[in-house]
Amino acid sequence: MALNTQSFTSLVQQQVAAIQAACSTALTFLVGSLELARVQAVAGVAMWLQSLVLQFLTATRLSTASGADVDSFVGDFGLIREAAIPATGEVTFARFSSSSTAYIPVGTQLSTSDGTQQFLVIADTTRAAFNASTDTYIVPACRATSMPTPSRCCRRRFPASTPSTMARPSPVASMPKAMRR
Repeated sequence: MALNTQSFTSLVQQQVAAIQAACSTALTFLVGSLELARVQAVAGVAMWLQSLVLQFLTATRLSTASGADVDSFVGDFGLIREAAIPATGEVTFARFSSSSTAYIPVGTQLSTSDGTQQFLVIADTTRAAFNASTDTYIVPACRATSMPTPSRCCRRRFPASTPSTMARPSPVASMPKAMRR
């Protein structure tokens, strides 16, 4: 997005035009006149404010940008942004009832307690609990305990990943990784 910046000369010209249009008598803006000095002082302050805004935008652009704007920003520094990849990890399923077998289908959607991150259970054929014919993880029934919390045998860890349509950098690495061209 191109910014509409003004030069010192254009600021002076625009002010002189606005003042002349609003005034019923002709004013003199000759070199050394009080009117010209005032207009130039205002233009100088406007240039200073414009430079502050540009410095602020430069400093904050990457943290608020997305998509092609991030690519163009890092491109200004000779860098290329690495594409986002789905986050992967393990999720623990637990239950209070240990009397029956639990089935966790691949594709089960999970979310963090605040709802900001979503994950899907993914297939991992190397896990003993994975049943390829039903595309589920099986948590077998186990010996019941009198504890009010999920018993140790009723907890299982399974792999999960962010859906590819929701792939985004992790919160720890919110700034995109970049590499030299």
